Amino acid sequence: MESIVYHKGIIWPTGSLFCCLSWFGQLEIYCHAIQAELVSIETKDEDTFLHNFLQNHGSNFDPPRFWVGGSDLLQEGEWTWTKTGSVIGSQGFSHWGPGQPDNGVEHLDEHCLELEAGHHWLWNDDDCEEFKHFICEKELFDTTIIG
Repeated sequence: MESIVYHKGIIWPTGSLFCCLSWFGQLEIYCHAIQAELVSIETKDEDTFLHNFLQNHGSNFDPPRFWVGGSDLLQEGEWTWTKTGSVIGSQGFSHWGPGQPDNGVEHLDEHCLELEAGHHWLWNDDDCEEFKHFICEKELFDTTIIG
């Protein structure tokens, strides 16, 4: 069964039914199909929420690895959120694990952001073609004001 977690007006479905897809697959196949995007973690509150959720439930997923919406695909070394295009850390927050991002010591091809149990749910870069679970975000309510 698919998990859906609600936090501050955002829906965070996890790809348990569709395990697993590459980073590109998440965007095209699942997230966009539900008018959502891979999650951008731009605040400490969002990161804490996800960290706590994954600490409590992440090990229920096999493998316990999740794609989120950050990459340096547009320019090597400049990490941006796909949803907003903003540079990761420009909002004053990032939560990379020790020594990350490292672009993969051996292959130099890690361009997409993941959260995984082996890194204590801290941010890590990995090969975008790897198959993992994923977390999308979608505004629950239209906040457009008419009148």
